[in-house]
Amino acid sequence: MNDKDETDALFDSQLIIGPTIVAGSPLLRHLHAAGEFDIDDQENVLYLPIDQAFADKLGCSRYAKEPIGPYTEGMLQQLSALEASPDGQGALAGDLGSTVRTVNAIRRLRDTVKVALINGDLVVAYRE
Repeated sequence: MNDKDETDALFDSQLIIGPTIVAGSPLLRHLHAAGEFDIDDQENVLYLPIDQAFADKLGCSRYAKEPIGPYTEGMLQQLSALEASPDGQGALAGDLGSTVRTVNAIRRLRDTVKVALINGDLVVAYRE
């Protein structure tokens, strides 16, 4: 059996909440420092097709090394709204109950985005 090189790969791992989003979100930075959010958690990864034509066939988003601006901006807007909520403010202040509810809200956001990427309702890359 021959080893395939990287150019033969069909999929690559896409971070749903990547480093740029974490860097732009005071809430995520706080939760990361508190050990409540891990960017490398398997639940934060989705394997997407590298090739646009293949993604079109599957009806899903295509992989992007760095997500497009509108994707990042939309995620940061949603996280900003969570941060401004009473639970977000409580989490920033160290309240355990607020932290649990905020982390669960972030998980719901992440999981919703995953489904939208799989269904092709949301994209992380411009069309080639």
